[in-house]
Amino acid sequence: IPLIVLLGSKCMRPRHWQALKNATGAKEFVPPCDNENMSLGDILELDLVKFSNEVEEICDQAAKEDKMETSLTQIDERWSSIDLIMTPYHKTCGGLEEDVPLLGIGEEDFESLEND
Repeated sequence: IPLIVLLGSKCMRPRHWQALKNATGAKEFVPPCDNENMSLGDILELDLVKFSNEVEEICDQAAKEDKMETSLTQIDERWSSIDLIMTPYHKTCGGLEEDVPLLGIGEEDFESLEND
């Protein structure tokens, strides 16, 4: 039953079901993402007890990937709202002069990032 609970997690993606198929050698198994009518019996036929370590590892990987995807989405949302400010900087070095653009962010955005 604990293995069934792990497999019921919403973080299980088609790639994880494919990994489960590969680990169990169940070539005919159709995962729930492709089979809306899957029953508990279909899962029990896999005899997951024999592959409990592999199942736990795949489910753990799915949970970690889901957490990373959530974090990346939050980072993307946060940084997409930040405007970069370009400030020209005149650089003189050994007789050479050049203008170098410096990138920065506003004070409010900087404080917000510091608090995150």
